[in-house]
Amino acid sequence: MLNNTFATAKNLGVFTGDRRQSYTLSGVLTRRDRVDIFKLSVKPRASLSSGSGRYTIRGGSMTAAGYIENKELLGDRRVLISQSRLSPGQRPTAVNSGGENPTGSDLVFYFKYFKPSSNRVSYRIKITFAP
Repeated sequence: MLNNTFATAKNLGVFTGDRRQSYTLSGVLTRRDRVDIFKLSVKPRASLSSGSGRYTIRGGSMTAAGYIENKELLGDRRVLISQSRLSPGQRPTAVNSGGENPTGSDLVFYFKYFKPSSNRVSYRIKITFAP
């Protein structure tokens, strides 16, 4: 993925809320490719109330940001719901998912990873959601 945008985000699929589902996000951020974005659709009434994950980062720190999008709830806006700095190493992480999709249409979560420096950073993040 070369500096992808929200429009070109890698699609992780759909969380239906009826079973446990895991997603793996991985990539390499470089001087030329500084941004990776992934998207996950959440079906109406599906709950992301319990999320957990584990990440491995090598080569330097990066920033992780989470956004949501839903025309019924937010109109044409995409809203930043979380942002944090991830340091090199392997760590478990909690996923702040926001609970149930209260709308009648899909809620889209975007996971954006970017780095402020010119160091090469590789990452692998596994996120699991249970109903």
